[in-house]
Amino acid sequence: MTTYLGKHLTVDGVCGEAGEKYLSSFSFFYYLLENLPKKIDMVALCPPYVLKYLDPPDISWGLTGFIIISTSHISFHTFPEKRTLHFDCFSCKPFREGNIVEYLDNIFGFVELKVQIIDR
Repeated sequence: MTTYLGKHLTVDGVCGEAGEKYLSSFSFFYYLLENLPKKIDMVALCPPYVLKYLDPPDISWGLTGFIIISTSHISFHTFPEKRTLHFDCFSCKPFREGNIVEYLDNIFGFVELKVQIIDR
């Protein structure tokens, strides 16, 4: 017997010129994580956390962030040098994944995009 635990959305994208300016912005991702739960009818259990990742001498750096919601989590990783965003949202409460993908695409103007929806 398989028990349905929820939906897991992953979004991996290469950002267009309009969106790449956000990939290194702490304040933008704090705002995004603070407001996205409300947009998808979820409840945040803590403030957002946004951290800078730097691993010298590797030039790959970026931001990582997450927020815990009452039904699981929302998180992201950015790599500004590669113009990429990796985002995920898992929730045992149903949500409209298309709304999230459209919201992110309107901000970042993805030129390449891979979306996966996993029933867990």
